Amino acid sequence: METTDNLPLQRAATPTSKLAAKLPSTPSAKLPTVLTELQRRYPSLATFSQAMNPDVQRFYGRLPLSDCIQRSAPTLRQLDQLYGPNSGRVWIVPQLTRIAEFCGQTARWSTLQMQELTAIILQQFGQLTVCELSWFFQHFKGGRYERFYGTPDPMVLTRSLRSFLSERNMTWQRIEQDRANEARRHPEGLVGIAALKSYLARCRQAGKVSNLG
Repeated sequence: METTDNLPLQRAATPTSKLAAKLPSTPSAKLPTVLTELQRRYPSLATFSQAMNPDVQRFYGRLPLSDCIQRSAPTLRQLDQLYGPNSGRVWIVPQLTRIAEFCGQTARWSTLQMQELTAIILQQFGQLTVCELSWFFQHFKGGRYERFYGTPDPMVLTRSLRSFLSERNMTWQRIEQDRANEARRHPEGLVGIAALKSYLARCRQAGKVSNLG
């Protein structure tokens, strides 16, 4: 059985969703280091999508939401930066198809509905990471949010995503508060950790050590 320790995207000191505003305007421009490392691990959208296929929904769904938030994972918008235009859409469509299959929807979304739904998700929820969305999809299937009645109404999913976004933001605020409290209690420890991470990063760039975790 696969454990959460073996999931393709691990925890990071700085969640990649916090880097979204720093992304360059073109895929060829310089990417944040954490995303560059991810691109080296998964050099194409095909390899990334294979690792982060809909089956991982149930694995990320086992984790606390705070854990998923802190993982080194790209946002939907960052997928376009990593692998080119429409990469976020290519990743999200199979996830939505899995939702429809799970809910027993014989009359699934039409092509137009799917196009509109993916466009809305990318525009209004594109700051969410693939780990956060995998967590959401699993808990949506578990009945945590709204549910379909009869035909698969896309607005049921978008309303649920809006509820999840509020929940996610509150969780992130608690993480930030916990870190601030920890910094006040043990300032010397955090300085030491930061120095160690900086040293290891320099060693990796020099080829002295391999990536950890």
